[in-house]
Amino acid sequence: SLVGVDLTREMLDRARKRIVHQGWRNVELLEADAADLPFEDESFSAVCSTLALSIIPEWRRGIAQAWRVLKPGGRLAAFDVAPLDGWRRILAPGTHTLNRFAAGWRPGPDVAAAIADLSPNHEIARQPPLGVWMIAWARKD
Repeated sequence: SLVGVDLTREMLDRARKRIVHQGWRNVELLEADAADLPFEDESFSAVCSTLALSIIPEWRRGIAQAWRVLKPGGRLAAFDVAPLDGWRRILAPGTHTLNRFAAGWRPGPDVAAAIADLSPNHEIARQPPLGVWMIAWARKD
């Protein structure tokens, strides 16, 4: 089974339409704040976030909540916008504007680093060469 969580009714309505169109019967949707998940501790085998953690105001709390509801041995994975570092910072004004427009992102949150801090069993992949997008995962031991 899969549980989808979003704070906005509009996104949940779009998800409902997709669920019906695809004929999925194992998906439940819930209107909730990722920074305050209404689930018991260690109740999920996996948690996946797509372009969401970096846009919520309490993004660190969102990551902590995802980790809290994850069972031991489970994985937290996130696909998100990555802050530009090193020489890439010269591109920041343009890419930050584009990412704010395309994904509602605001500069600052380093979701990958926060996820990496959760566990020694983690991996981060950035889209080369600019590294604007990233995938990070950590396993809860």
